[in-house]
Amino acid sequence: SPGRALLALRFDQEVPGLLRDDAGNYNVRANYVRADQGPSGPCAQFVKPANRIELSSPPELWPGRGEVNDFTIQFWIKPVIFYRQSIVLKKVGMLDGERRGLEIRLDSGRVQAAFIRLLAQEGEPLSSTTLSAAGPLSNSKWAHIALTWERAKGRLALYVDNREQMVRILPPTQSIVFHPHDRSPIVVGESFFGSLDEVLIYDHALNPEYNRSAVLPAAHISDGYRITQQRAMAVSKVYETGLTSQARFRYQAQEPPGSLIAFYVRSSMSPFREDAPDRDELSWKRIYQSTDKLPRFRFFQW
Repeated sequence: SPGRALLALRFDQEVPGLLRDDAGNYNVRANYVRADQGPSGPCAQFVKPANRIELSSPPELWPGRGEVNDFTIQFWIKPVIFYRQSIVLKKVGMLDGERRGLEIRLDSGRVQAAFIRLLAQEGEPLSSTTLSAAGPLSNSKWAHIALTWERAKGRLALYVDNREQMVRILPPTQSIVFHPHDRSPIVVGESFFGSLDEVLIYDHALNPEYNRSAVLPAAHISDGYRITQQRAMAVSKVYETGLTSQARFRYQAQEPPGSLIAFYVRSSMSPFREDAPDRDELSWKRIYQSTDKLPRFRFFQW
């Protein structure tokens, strides 16, 4: 739901220096190279040390003051060169003589989210924790990264391409707290060589039930020559978003020569059965590209 984003960088501006936060909350200073090969259109390339984006905001915006409430940070990334360590996004301050904050980085190509001296517990010194992906990203290939925090459950989770990589559950007595006087900017693209697209921060946690991807079996084709058309179809369950939503749907597929994959979605403000018939008020809409739009909805099926 883009309308709930605290920060939305989509790199649609022709001139990088005019980049703005589409959510209208953060002040932006940007230096990058604009390119057109992003997952949803234009993207930002970081090809030299001067390329970076700095974001400043009033102190009440994320991460705010005191205990950090629910949030999700997500973006598309396509690394080109893997340094030993590259900082993709950080909010780190130097107060009381020590580094304290959050870093999302690549460590030899492996995504890590480091919470540096951010875990607070009464009567105990500040502590740190790091979430790591299971393996390195592929070179010169787009991947989607999501980091989410659910305060009520104490749940920290890291996802790569919708696949859960690592989860850490904090005890009820522990919380995430940035330094109350930290006014350091959010920095995007520091010491990173590659491309970024759709850098988003939300004020809610990512529910894993709505973040699952399906790998479908290929249709079986006989080795012999056959004129009859072979086809296979998969239909998802009906998902409930929990709120009135707008969405951008994407699919990724490997299409052998001579084949065609079609992706359809249907949606409604009211519940419907998985096997509900195709009718005017509940018709399937073919999605040709990520910018196709649907009416507002609460339930959907692909």
